[in-house]
Amino acid sequence: MDSQISWDSLRKQARKLEAQLDEQMSFCRRLVAAKADGSENDLESGGLEIFSHTLTRHQEVLHDLTQAFHRLRSRQALLKEQAAVSRSTGQMDTVISQAQATLGALVLQRLTFSAISSKITNISSRLPSV
Repeated sequence: MDSQISWDSLRKQARKLEAQLDEQMSFCRRLVAAKADGSENDLESGGLEIFSHTLTRHQEVLHDLTQAFHRLRSRQALLKEQAAVSRSTGQMDTVISQAQATLGALVLQRLTFSAISSKITNISSRLPSV
């Protein structure tokens, strides 16, 4: 339950950051389009460079977080698979235990029938009319 809550909060936070990044990229595009004539002064150019650097850094962070998210998702899938294998192993152990119990019962039956057969053979050798 806690992992679901944390995943949900992380998804919400990722969506919020993505929306902020999209907004900043849109702002940057508007600035570039507005300054396409080349009439920008040095102050505006420096601000645009800082903004461009910030935007690039945000894209790198987004890329890193996306990779981390995919790694965590694949680890979660591996944990689920490991749990399924563990359950299957437990079920196989149960079946093997039942098979061993059945084998023990069959061996006991064989010994019982062998003893009965031996006694019947012994009696029939003593009493040929039976």
